[in-house]
Amino acid sequence: MKKSELRQIIKEEINEISPELFKRATDISRSRGQDQRTMSMGQAFFNKFKDKPLMGGVIKDIKYTKPQQGNYEEVIIKIESPSSVVPGENKYKYVTYNVKGDSWDVEDEITRADARILSLIAQQIEPNTRYKSGGEGFRIKGYGSNESLNEELGRYMFFENLKTIKQMVDEMLELDEEMVDGVLASGHDWAEDHIATSKDDVDEVYHFLMNKKAPMEMDELSKKQMKIAKAAPPEDKITGADFTALRKGK
Repeated sequence: MKKSELRQIIKEEINEISPELFKRATDISRSRGQDQRTMSMGQAFFNKFKDKPLMGGVIKDIKYTKPQQGNYEEVIIKIESPSSVVPGENKYKYVTYNVKGDSWDVEDEITRADARILSLIAQQIEPNTRYKSGGEGFRIKGYGSNESLNEELGRYMFFENLKTIKQMVDEMLELDEEMVDGVLASGHDWAEDHIATSKDDVDEVYHFLMNKKAPMEMDELSKKQMKIAKAAPPEDKITGADFTALRKGK
């Protein structure tokens, strides 16, 4: 096997390990003063975010630092975007995530999609980050208050999670069934348990939404719901048009 192929395999394996295991591995390299090794593991761990769009550009590099001679732990993102001054040239900016302080140094307004990417990067190393909601802690373009933002992001994340689940299921269904059977039979029953549990959860949400699919009639509505129903015709029912009208009216 070529060295380049081996490095790629190692990179993919590190990218898929848990945050807990990554932290233990980097704690060991830090204690030994192997700062360069820590940075190399960090680049592999965050590699899946490279070339993702962010803040008007794309992520060109992600640097992870946790030096032995320093009481800090950071994820530094390098963003490349076209220069508005020199045609054909690129400009670079950096944003930093303070892991111990659980904080991004992003003060400018950003899009909802940007907030989502930054949230996922933080969750990669800190699963219980305060940015887990996808919008908390950021100034999002087009939103005046945290309350309206969090409500909108909650709905946004619901649909984004559905899309992610569908994509992963589609990809797993493309795998060779005999190969999957062999993997599961080699002591990985936990995977079957996770799928069964997830199926029960999705079942519950699916049947709940299907039962709510029919428009709500006026005589079933509360006073607050009646205000929503009157946002768009017909005014005696709550439909998707009402929520569209309310969002446009913000």
